[in-house]
Amino acid sequence: MKRTTGRGPKDKGRAFENEIRTALLKALPSLSPSEITPRSMGDPGVDLILSQAARDLIPFAFELKRTERLNLNEALAQAETNAEKEHLPALPDIQA
Repeated sequence: MKRTTGRGPKDKGRAFENEIRTALLKALPSLSPSEITPRSMGDPGVDLILSQAARDLIPFAFELKRTERLNLNEALAQAETNAEKEHLPALPDIQA
């Protein structure tokens, strides 16, 4: 039976956050690693915390999903709620 709770999904989510962070830092070499940080698992808000310099270059509030089945309406609602405090909602998804 496939495990759907516990450390596995959190580890998968954390790895995805780090992949997106790495890709953003590679695409924008003017940013230092401290300007894009993953949010602690379970804390409310956007999944990647951007410094003001990073937000000036990346006007998005990231809600990252790595799922087998994405509930698009729920994920978009979460991204839009978090984006109210940031900028434009962004919902990258990788089918796992």
